[in-house]
Amino acid sequence: MYIDVQHINKTFGDFQASKDVTFQVEEGRQVTVSLWRSVRH
Repeated sequence: MYIDVQHINKTFGDFQASKDVTFQVEEGRQVTVSLWRSVRH
């Protein structure tokens, strides 16, 4: 068994942080996905 992630997009307002991300995670593997946003003052 595995996880299949397909066509992920992430935007922050007009900024596109990721576009069309696709990946698979095999059983027994660990994956961390992080997206950080800069905050303007």
